[in-house]
Amino acid sequence: MGNQISAYEWMSKSINQNLSQYEDNDIEDAMIRLLRIKVKKSIHTLDERMDRDYSRLVEKAGDLEIVRTPLTYLNSFYLSLDGDVAMKYVQAALAEKGIRVGDDVELSSASDLKDLYDTLQRVYKVSELASKLNVDVQKTLEWLHLTIRAIEKIEHFDQQKKDTKESILKELEQMIGLGSIKQEIYDLLDWIEFSKLRKQAGFKTQPLTLHTVYSGNPGTGKTTIARLVGRLLKAMGLLSSGHMVEVSRQDLVAEYVGQTAVKTQKQINLAQGGVLFIDEAYSLARGGDTDFGKEAIDTLVKGMEDKRDQFVIILAGYRHEMKELIKINPGLESRFTRYFDFPDYDVDELMQIAELQLGQSQYVLEDRAKNKMLLFLERGHQGNGRLVRNFVEALIMRKAVHSVTHASTDLQLITEDMVSQVIRDWKR
Repeated sequence: MGNQISAYEWMSKSINQNLSQYEDNDIEDAMIRLLRIKVKKSIHTLDERMDRDYSRLVEKAGDLEIVRTPLTYLNSFYLSLDGDVAMKYVQAALAEKGIRVGDDVELSSASDLKDLYDTLQRVYKVSELASKLNVDVQKTLEWLHLTIRAIEKIEHFDQQKKDTKESILKELEQMIGLGSIKQEIYDLLDWIEFSKLRKQAGFKTQPLTLHTVYSGNPGTGKTTIARLVGRLLKAMGLLSSGHMVEVSRQDLVAEYVGQTAVKTQKQINLAQGGVLFIDEAYSLARGGDTDFGKEAIDTLVKGMEDKRDQFVIILAGYRHEMKELIKINPGLESRFTRYFDFPDYDVDELMQIAELQLGQSQYVLEDRAKNKMLLFLERGHQGNGRLVRNFVEALIMRKAVHSVTHASTDLQLITEDMVSQVIRDWKR
C-alpha cells in the first residue's frame, strides 16, 4: 500500500490547498481520484484522512448553488463500492450533456467540446471502476473510447472558444427580427442579476422561476431561442450543462396504464442540468379525461418540484392552445409565470433570413431572383422562418442540378429562373 499512500499524500495536500477555489467539475475530478485508490485496494475505507478529505469534498458540493445528480451518485458509490451505482453516475453524467451510451454524438454542434471531452474522460474512469467491481461495461467502454478519440481528432478542440454571457448575447443580437423576444431575455437577465444582488445583501428573494411558455406560430424561432437560453443559463452558472432535450407528446405519453409516468420521468432525467423543450405541449391536454396526457403533466409538475433548480422546462405551441393548457393544472399555473410571445416574421425579415442563409453557404441571389422571391413571400407565405429554410434548401438543390446538367462554371449565382422553378414545384 506504500506507493498508494504516497500518491494520496500529494492528493490530500492538493485538495486541502485548493478546495476553496473548486467548482463542481473540480470536485467531481477529486472524488474520482479518491475512488480509484479505494476501488484498487477493494477496502471500505483507506484511512481516516481519506474519509475526512472526501467528506470535505461532499460538504463543498453542498455549498454550490446546484448540487448535480452525478455528484450524488459518486457519493453513493464511495459509501457502497457498488458497481451498479457507478453506472448510474455514468448515465447521469451523460444525460447532463443530452446523450446516452451508444449515441452517435454530433460533435460539430457541441457548444463546448472541451467540456464534453472532460465529461467523457470522467465517465470512462468511473466505467473502468465499475468493471473492476464485476459489472459488464465492455460496450460502454468501447463507445466512450471511440467518442473520445473522435474529439481528439478535431484540431485545437481544447482551445475552442467557451460560451460566455457576452458572446451568447452577441449571437442573440445578430439574429434577424425577434425584437420583443430579445427584450424579454434582457429583462430576464436583469431580474436574475437583481435577485443575486438582493441575496448577497441579505434581503429576502423570490425563487428563480425559469420555466417558461413560448407561444407563437410554427417557424418563428422558438426552438432556436430555447437552445440559446439553455447555453446562456449555463454560462451564468444557473444550469450545469445547458443542453436541450427536445420532445413532443409521443416522447412523453404511453399507450398503457402506468407507462406514461415512467416515459416522462426518463425525459426529465435526460434534461437534468439543461432544458426540456416540449413542442406542441398543448397536445398533452387533448383526448379527454381518460387520456394519459394529464398523467404526463402531473409527472412534469412533480419533476419540477423534486428537481427544483436542476433543469428548466420550456413549453411551446400556438398562443390560444398554450393558455388553455396552463389553465388545466394549478401546478402549471404557479410554475409557469413567464411567457415569451413570438411574433411572425414580416416579409423583409424573411428575405433577410434567406439571404443570410444563402450567404453563409457562399451563394449569391441576383436582384431579379430576390424580387421574385419577395413577391412569392408577399402573396401569403409570410411569417414562417422554417418555410424560408426549406425554400433555400430547394434553391441550392436547383442550383446543383442546373450546374451539373449544363456543365456550368458558375457555382454561386442563384438566378430568377431557379427561383421560379422552385415556386412552381412549391405550388404542386
